Amino acid sequence: MSVAESPVPDRPHREHIDVFGLTHPGRVRSENQDQFLIASVHKSMRVVQASIPREPMGDLLGPSYGHVLLVADGVGGNPGGRAASGTALNAIVDYVLRAMDLYVEFDAALVPEFVSRLRRSMEHSHEAVRLAGQADEDQEGMATTLTMVYLRWPRAFIVHVGDCRGYRLRGGQLELLTKDQTMAQAMVDAGALSPAQAEQSTLRHILYSALGASRAEPYIVT
Repeated sequence: MSVAESPVPDRPHREHIDVFGLTHPGRVRSENQDQFLIASVHKSMRVVQASIPREPMGDLLGPSYGHVLLVADGVGGNPGGRAASGTALNAIVDYVLRAMDLYVEFDAALVPEFVSRLRRSMEHSHEAVRLAGQADEDQEGMATTLTMVYLRWPRAFIVHVGDCRGYRLRGGQLELLTKDQTMAQAMVDAGALSPAQAEQSTLRHILYSALGASRAEPYIVT
């Protein structure tokens, strides 16, 4: 018996996509160490010189091939938390622009390599934050969480380090897609704590993985 594959829905138009970001220091800390970035990815051409007027060339920015959504939260209580989150975002953007071959149309055969490059983008960011902390003794030990969503129709890829949670709201149901990289969650995974106990544990904010820290272990959801 053969089963026909479901056709991929048409790519949504720009007017069908609504993205928005907002950051707030919260109720505890006086300094907001959060950073976020929302960007669309395009194929473009930069004309250096031409013998014809610019107008006949039309728009040199192609249609959007995807979106990159990033949020980074500097590790509270550590020096340079805001600098760490900003450094992490800049490093990710630099990697995405310069080192990733972004495919135009979705191809399932390219997904493993694409995921590998997303992982390397986090490793690149981790190294950038670590080196920035070493270069300034006032910011030594700075670290940050970072969660990135890369939307490439019809798929979404999440790369996650730390405990900035990623959720999906669909059909009125909110679903947690990421896993906190905290000591409390590690104890849940080991069977030493229940999820309810972890929510009350003093270990729920203790990270075992963060960019710039001694360990950074990217967690990927495809």
